[in-house]
This record gives sequence, structure tokens and C-alpha cells, in this order.
Amino acid sequence: MLLSFAQFEREVTGERIRDKFAASKKKGIWMGGNPPLGYDVGNRKLLVNSAEAETVRLIFQRYLDMGCVRLLRDDLLARGIISKCWTSRAGERRGGKPLGRSALYCILNNRVYVGETMHKSVSHRGEHDAIVPRELFDTVQQRLADLRPPVSGKARLSQDAPLTGLLFDETGEPMLPTYTIKQGGIRYRYYASKPTLKGERSRAVIYRIPAPPFEDLISGLMERLRLLECQGRDGLSALRRINIKSNSIIVELDSAAALSSWRTATPAIPNRTDQEPIDYHRGFLANGEEISEDSEHLLLSLPVRARFRGGRSAILQLPGPAQRAPQPDEAIIKAIARAHRWRQMLLDGEVTSIEALAARLKLDRGHVGLTLNLAFLSPNLTRAIVRGEQPAGLRLTHLLGADIPLSWRGQATAVARAANAARA
Repeated sequence: MLLSFAQFEREVTGERIRDKFAASKKKGIWMGGNPPLGYDVGNRKLLVNSAEAETVRLIFQRYLDMGCVRLLRDDLLARGIISKCWTSRAGERRGGKPLGRSALYCILNNRVYVGETMHKSVSHRGEHDAIVPRELFDTVQQRLADLRPPVSGKARLSQDAPLTGLLFDETGEPMLPTYTIKQGGIRYRYYASKPTLKGERSRAVIYRIPAPPFEDLISGLMERLRLLECQGRDGLSALRRINIKSNSIIVELDSAAALSSWRTATPAIPNRTDQEPIDYHRGFLANGEEISEDSEHLLLSLPVRARFRGGRSAILQLPGPAQRAPQPDEAIIKAIARAHRWRQMLLDGEVTSIEALAARLKLDRGHVGLTLNLAFLSPNLTRAIVRGEQPAGLRLTHLLGADIPLSWRGQATAVARAANAARA
């Protein structure tokens, strides 16, 4: 009974506080929080800071001049403009940092600057003075609304990214999962450096990699080293960090977890010391791969290069004497299949010209013409592509951009030259 009354009293008290807060907001009273740039707090009111007010008006005007928050951020950084410096009641110094994109969006959308207060998306006339002209503020709001991406109303797709939190670029920035949806609703997953996702320029050579082939690469490595046999296909518990370098990938494994998995999966091998199972599993490494040790980790060095170029990304095996496993490229195979289908449509008279074919497919005429060239590849070259035995690093963009002759004898040379250019 006492607990029920106590709960009832708490609810009544909370409701009274909310009502008081809402009533104060309707009167335009400042109800606390971090003071916005352009104002100081005195006697529980917002007082105009003349110097900061000029900075706020400059931010609004420069946004209209540049039309892009990312460019505005760079411009303010070059001018040395920083966030508001203020001291909390506890004496802690806060602010004084460069303004990021999120902070700038908050400033540009803040109705405090036109003399208003907000409560639950409702605007009220405030007690403080405006520091941004209404016309300038409304123009900025219209500009932001025009550039705001449309909301589809569909739920965001879940991120299937097993390597989240493990990937880092060569500058030490984390590489986070992201995706893009291209024409036809096809979803492409990537891992991208954190600065890139924030619209900033990354200092890393490799700042974005395609997720599926990279995940297959890591899973294949773990499977070869027999680190998945005890934990299942998705068991990557031994992984601690993956560093993406410009010409290699460094995989850090937890020594204790790796040794435990090896001893469980292969009890017959010598394991009197920690070094024996490590030496034994060195035999499962491919050509050029190395394993080293430090106090707590095993370091796997993979001679692999991740690359993103010309809108296409790839993971390339560096040259070496080891035999490369077949790697069918689905994009090239589908393009060859389309080319043969379109060629047959022309031969059967379904369409009278390449222009008519492009119009029927609603595709660019140049793209259709380049794709049709794939229908004239030699049977041997087509068979090798279907089997995944094409030259390492060859991608559809390289194939479409190559000057491939009709002569079957010269086609192999042209395709090899395109692949070598891609690897260069």
C-alpha cells in the first residue's frame, strides 16, 4: 500500500514539473541547458554576446554563399572559428572546439536566433533578443529543406557486417559498415573510414573496401587456419583487429583463443608448448602470408591489396608464384549473358538497331554498344571468365573500357593488358 502511494506521488510530482516547464516555455523563459553560441546566461536569461552574435550571422550568410555544410565547416575552420567557450557551475571549462557538421546543422536550425523558444516542436516568443534577421533565417531554412533528401518511408535495411569494430585504416581510424542502393534496388555493402562517412577527406590510401569479398577473404583465412571448426562458420572470436594497409592487411589474433581452438580442433598435433601448434599451422598459410608473435597476439600479414578506383572497388592478390583459386566475377558473367541476349534480339529482328535496343532497355546507347562487344569474345576467353580463371584484378569496367579486337588471337592479349593496367 505504501509503495503504491509513493509511486502515485512520484507520478504527480513529475506531471507538475512537466506542466511548469511547459508553462515557462510558453512565456519564453530560458529553462537552462548549454548556452547557444551568440548568447551568455545572466539572471537565468539569455543575454546577447555581441562578438559571438556577429559570428552567428556570418555562419548563416556563409552557408547561403556556399550552399553546403561541409564547405561551410572547412571555411569556418580556416577562419579559426570555434564553438562557444563557457564554464559550467562545477567550474568545468567546455567548448572551444572546431565546429563539425552536426553542430552547424544545429546552429542553422536553431530558432533561438530569431528570438523564439521551442517546446515539443512548438515555437513560442522568447524573452531574449533575436540576433539573426528573420528573412535571413527563413532563406536558410528553405535552402536546407531543398537539399534535404526525401524520406522513403521504408524501414532501413539491417546491417549484416560481421567485421564491425575490427577494421581500421592505416591512420588508425575505424572502418564502419555502410551501403548504397543502386539502380534496380541492388544493395552494395562496404566498410568505409569514419571520416569518409562524415563527409570528410580521409588521409588513408584505402578508405573504402567492398564488404562481401573482404569478409570472404577473412573467413577463408580463418577456415584455412582451422579457427572456425570449433566455433562454426561465423565464429570469429579469435579476431581482435584488422589493419588495412596500402599493400597488405595485418590480422591480429588473440593468442589464447587461437591456441585453444587449435588444441580442440587438432588434438593429435604436438602441443606440449605454445610454439608447436603455431609452427604446425604455418603450413596452412598461402604463398607470401606470414605469421609472427608478440606478447598477447598472433599477427598474420597478408600480401593483399585493397583498392577503390573509378567508382569500383576490388581486393587484389599481389603477384606471387602461388596458384590462384578460381574467382568467378558475377558482374562480368552477367554482362556477357546480356550481350549474347541483345545480339540475338538484333539477329531475330526484335529491334532494328542498337539505338532502338537502347531505347527499349532504357539504357545509354554507348553502354549498350560496349556491352554488345562482349558477345564477340572468343569461346576460350568466355569459358575462362565463366570458370573464374580470368586475369587477376580484371573487372567489368576494365573489360568495357578495353579496346578488344574482333580477332580471337588478339583478344587474350588485350584482356591481359587491361588487367595489368588495373593492377598497376
